[in-house]
Amino acid sequence: MGRPRTIHKHLPFLLLLLLLMIHGLPLSESQQNLYNVSAFFVLGDSSADTGNNNFIPTPFRSNWPPYGRDFMGGVPSGRFTNGKVGADYLISYLGLKETIPPYLDYTLGDEELLTGVNFASAGSGFDPLTAKISGVIPVCEQLDYMKEYIYRVEKILGREGTAALISNSLILIACGGNDFILNYFVLPVRRQKFNVEEYQDFVLELLRQTIQRLYDHGFRRMVVNGLSPLGCLPTEITTRNADDESRSCVEALNFVSAQYNTKLQAQLGRWTAEGLDGAKVAYGDTYNPFVELLTYPEKYGFRETKKGCCGTGLLETGPLCNPLCDTCTDPSSYIFWDSVHPSQEAFRLLSNDLFSTFLQVLQALLSEQVSEPTPRKMTSQRGVATASFVAVTVMALVASELAALAKAELVHDSWLRARLRRANVSCLLVFGDSSVDPGNNNVLNTTFKSNFLPYGINFAGHRPTGRFSNGRLTTDFIAEALGLGDAIPAFLRHNLTKQEFLHGFSFASAASGYDDLTANLHDVLPIRMQIQYLRHYIVQLRRVVGETRAQQVIKNSIAVLSSGTNDFIENYFLNPDRRKQFSVDRYTDFLVECMARDIQEIHRLGGERFAVVAVPPLGCMPLVRALYGRSKCVAEINEVVMEFNSKIKAKLATVDQWLSDHVRGAFVDAYTVLLRAVESPTRYGFSVSSKGCCGSGVMEFGTTCRGLSTCSQPSKYVFWDAVHPTESMYRVIAIEAIKEVYKILL
Repeated sequence: MGRPRTIHKHLPFLLLLLLLMIHGLPLSESQQNLYNVSAFFVLGDSSADTGNNNFIPTPFRSNWPPYGRDFMGGVPSGRFTNGKVGADYLISYLGLKETIPPYLDYTLGDEELLTGVNFASAGSGFDPLTAKISGVIPVCEQLDYMKEYIYRVEKILGREGTAALISNSLILIACGGNDFILNYFVLPVRRQKFNVEEYQDFVLELLRQTIQRLYDHGFRRMVVNGLSPLGCLPTEITTRNADDESRSCVEALNFVSAQYNTKLQAQLGRWTAEGLDGAKVAYGDTYNPFVELLTYPEKYGFRETKKGCCGTGLLETGPLCNPLCDTCTDPSSYIFWDSVHPSQEAFRLLSNDLFSTFLQVLQALLSEQVSEPTPRKMTSQRGVATASFVAVTVMALVASELAALAKAELVHDSWLRARLRRANVSCLLVFGDSSVDPGNNNVLNTTFKSNFLPYGINFAGHRPTGRFSNGRLTTDFIAEALGLGDAIPAFLRHNLTKQEFLHGFSFASAASGYDDLTANLHDVLPIRMQIQYLRHYIVQLRRVVGETRAQQVIKNSIAVLSSGTNDFIENYFLNPDRRKQFSVDRYTDFLVECMARDIQEIHRLGGERFAVVAVPPLGCMPLVRALYGRSKCVAEINEVVMEFNSKIKAKLATVDQWLSDHVRGAFVDAYTVLLRAVESPTRYGFSVSSKGCCGSGVMEFGTTCRGLSTCSQPSKYVFWDAVHPTESMYRVIAIEAIKEVYKILL
């Protein structure tokens, strides 16, 4: 029976690879032209081990049934799942071979060695104590095996050929979970020496040393996986949430995972900059894709999320999952195979997300001059067999993904960013309220400003810019994704540069709205006036680049409209004038017509591509909840917002009919994203969603937030003040926005 699939992030590359092979280009050449990957290697634990533990004396094995029941020939290979693990899918996507073999398999021939091997050992960790507990191979010793591997390959290719093979390879580091769930939280040794944050730092330092050793060996392309949501593993739920009949995830563990991942992402950039010249070391997000599967299982064809397929699914893993255990009839409907490890189907979906990171790494270095491995002779039979295998694999993947395209989400954020940077987008033009105002209100005679601390404490230079948050806004992240700079400037700012003129501006004004009256209540710029400033911008742009190019810049721009919040909470629900004039339903119709008027005016000035951001769930704002005396979101307010958003979406869907065939409109569903974050904060790595980070977090915003103390970790909060999201939340909204922007660029 057919099941929904996620779209492969590398589908365009697969299509290209398929076309190349159809036209007879040899696999080795097409592979090098597309990826320039000579081999693929893995360091890690049971999430990646393909059988190394079979060859060492340890109980941490899985080379018996029912493991491997869906692997080739139904053979238990030592993989801790019913079939393939993610590393198998990744090496096949690279076109190197179908599965990745364990290095300790003494039967490996030269061809297997030269295209990549796996050093991962189930039960392992960066902390040597973790592996000692399990009697397995710690990462530091996996590196010793890597050194031995290089020595063996030098006998085949010579020193120069081996150096070329290593520098053109890709290596995945998938480890760290056992350091916490088998070591720190189980045994007292590390807890006596470190608190949990100190232990995270200790593990990260060991990871840094691992990366440095790999770099010293000649590796230049690395992907480091973060931790998955450890608190959602069935065994952790069973042992730590035993009294919870609903078997909900252990949020304390998930917090540790998310906190570790945040530190890891920050450190990778610093490590690379400080001593890894010529290397690309990327973060592999396994947390958010895993949470996505757990939160929306039906979307991906899963029925069971809280227990494994093997035995009871609550505690069985390794030796406890054995031939005496019953198994479910359909493992592909289970996210977990045993109480710890994903099923083959879950591994497949997670590897699809991870492959987008691989493409990012490869693309970053694709244009650089790198040496190629010494050519190896390959029999025509071997070449034909390999090419045939990849052709069949690619055709199957393409067919599967094209069939699912209508139902699937678009590609992953990191891959989209790479694609967007090559898209024909000249600049970003932003209109709206405080959600997208980077500082225009600084120069207006209004009290609605935020150019003072603690606003901006996490912005570059720790300076308040006028953004109503601790750092960047959604449109700043969109601009970055488009390659238009790290932050979009305010048009009314002084000393604007030529480069900024070419990349666009935000004309937005905090406290504004689609309704002119909303802005007039607070002496700020209504969107109608913001569009007048767009006219001024175009006049100045003509002086800078000339008439013809100015027209092209506007035509190839994307106009973002983010407004509506203040029309409700600052105008309609507080001011009696509009309520006397309109019912709430009629007022939403009025606002939609105002939005359409604004789009028409921007179109008259040359704009053809628009992205309209939905109004967020206003009933979930800490301020609104406090005013209504509610501990949860105010449902009646959110119902009004949902109705308005549905009307916006419907209006945009027909923009080519009421405006022009050339016009494209995208609806950015910030409402759903923010509501999910409020209701399930840990899904996005947050821990607080009921209040803001500034002051008490329930009433303060704007001037009432001035000079107040703040929470210690804004990245764990959904809201910065009682109204506005944190930079981290704006980043999450930006991911949704980037997906929708990509659609109108197709």
